[in-house]
Amino acid sequence: MKFFLTLFFSFLTFISTNCFAVSINGIVEAEIVSELEVSESNSIYMGTISTDGTAETVSIDSSGNVTCPPTMHCDGIPQSGKYTISGAPNAEISLDVHESTLSNSAGTETMDFTPNVGLGEARTLDGTGSHTLEIGGDLSVGANQESDTYSTSNTGGVPMLIDISY
Repeated sequence: MKFFLTLFFSFLTFISTNCFAVSINGIVEAEIVSELEVSESNSIYMGTISTDGTAETVSIDSSGNVTCPPTMHCDGIPQSGKYTISGAPNAEISLDVHESTLSNSAGTETMDFTPNVGLGEARTLDGTGSHTLEIGGDLSVGANQESDTYSTSNTGGVPMLIDISY
C-alpha cells in the first residue's frame, strides 16, 4: 500500500508541475562595429617662450593660436595637436584626454600641460566614421624655469594620454 501511495503522489506531482510549465525563446543580439583607430597628424608645439622669471600660463587654442602673458614673449610657429579618429559611421565616442608633464632634457625640471578637451567629453563620428580632434591647452611655466627644450618624450616626461571609446 505504501508503494501505491508513493507512486500516486509522485504522479500527482509530475502532472501538477507540467500543467503549469511555460517556456520562451530568449533573444540574443550583438552589434559588431569597426574598431576605433586614431592617428596623430600634428603634435602640440607651444613655440619658443622667454620669461622674466615669473610663473605664468601660456595657452594654445585648438586652432594653434597662442596667448602669451605680458611677462613672457612667445615666438615661433605653434601648432595645436591634431588627431584623426576612425570607427563606425555616426557613432558617439567618449574622449578622456589626460594632463601631461613636459621635462627638460636632463629630466630635472618639469612643466604641466592641461589639455582643453575634458574627461568624458562626447563627440560623434561623421557619416564616413571619421572625426578630427584638435587639442590645445594650458602650459604652466614655473618661476625661473630653466632654459632648455621641454618635451613629454624626455626622461621624466609624461605623455598626454588620449582614451577613446564607443
